[in-house]
Amino acid sequence: MLRLKSSPGRSGGAAFSGYPPRFILNRREVLNALNGELVAELPPELEDGTAAISADGKRVAHFAQSSHEVSVIQVYSCETPDAAPVRIENPEGTWRVDAMTFLDENRLIFHAGEWMIWDSTTGKRLKAFDGSSPNGAGLTFGDNGRYMAVADHSVVLVYDTVRGRVVARMAKVHNGRELNLFWCSGLAFSPDMKELAGLFSDGQFVVWSNKGEVIVDEILADVSKGVGADRPMVFYLPDNSGWFIDGSKLLDRKSMTILWEITNIAWHDVYAAVIDQNTVMTTSGVGSDQDLVFLSIPWDKIREAQANVNPNEKPLLTRGGAVSLKLNVADIRFADPALTQVAIVEAFQKRLKQSDVTIGDKQPITLVISYSEKNAGQKSVRNFFGGGGTTNVEDTTIVLNVEMRMEGRAEPLWKDELHGDTGLIVDSDLSPQAFRDENFKMIIRQIET
Repeated sequence: MLRLKSSPGRSGGAAFSGYPPRFILNRREVLNALNGELVAELPPELEDGTAAISADGKRVAHFAQSSHEVSVIQVYSCETPDAAPVRIENPEGTWRVDAMTFLDENRLIFHAGEWMIWDSTTGKRLKAFDGSSPNGAGLTFGDNGRYMAVADHSVVLVYDTVRGRVVARMAKVHNGRELNLFWCSGLAFSPDMKELAGLFSDGQFVVWSNKGEVIVDEILADVSKGVGADRPMVFYLPDNSGWFIDGSKLLDRKSMTILWEITNIAWHDVYAAVIDQNTVMTTSGVGSDQDLVFLSIPWDKIREAQANVNPNEKPLLTRGGAVSLKLNVADIRFADPALTQVAIVEAFQKRLKQSDVTIGDKQPITLVISYSEKNAGQKSVRNFFGGGGTTNVEDTTIVLNVEMRMEGRAEPLWKDELHGDTGLIVDSDLSPQAFRDENFKMIIRQIET
């Protein structure tokens, strides 16, 4: 276990590159990813700013300025950390740097209006070519940096970094669904470079062949929904049998089910990677108390569980199926009960549609939903728009319980409880109704995702 260092100038504390990663930059410490041993300690300037480490752990590129006004990127040698860094400078002023990483041991690539490749040992520019910047964590490299996949807000493209041009455009997904590119939380080439996998908004997981054809198109439940992560959340297992996604889940290729899940990962600043066929790395804890943890995949238990699955048992619900919906809405505050009920039903319809499931009458499986609101007492909030000061506002607690039930079974097949509590609301309207409405919006978002 490795404690991540934190400082006010930079959220999170680690950087790594390569597949699988062999070296980790933890603030200004370079560590061996396999055993956590210190390899090098770099100058104090690297405590803040943005940094990238080469796959061989010998060089670190860093800029301390805001990414909107970068005038110089400095490249430090991990073998001689006290030596003067190589400077990569913009003679015309400043860059806006959207992404920066190493292609290999020496070549540094970053996006600043265009993609630029530099020799990190000399500070000379080697190549520049047009291309969009990545959306979220929608950037990955393969074949020792020869190919680069980028997901922007409209398309997923593969570039040849040697020729500096697009060589593949990934096809649209099946079933009439659009690829949800609101946010990408990870792209990854397969070890044999025959596939490209990506995790997108709404838990959409897509795999393309190296010809750009769709191989897999699934909506995965209980993942981060691809929103918020700015570090890769998709990794192939070395034997190509599945993926480690979301910093916490092992996804099986054959069954497209989650075989194993880590339950105590960090909520924010998640760093994850596959170290080898039997080991994964992820982040545990919150804020300055985060740790990098290296966990063994329990293959014996996974195979035992797989052996106990009856292959002849049909799934209870599949794509193209239908469920009934039974909704009980009670104790609505500051809103029309009928409109509240309509909004809840529409949210469930939207979520089920992502898995090609519809709502119908007299189905074997029924979603039983109970929704209620109640007075949560006074909440003390600060009015940012009114010159400061605190105000006591009547808050509303919202609880939604949902159970999946099947005819002939006493116990529910599955159940969950959702809570609407937005915490801080940055709004000029601090009325009880505004608080209730914000909490209701949170419940709807949870249902839809």
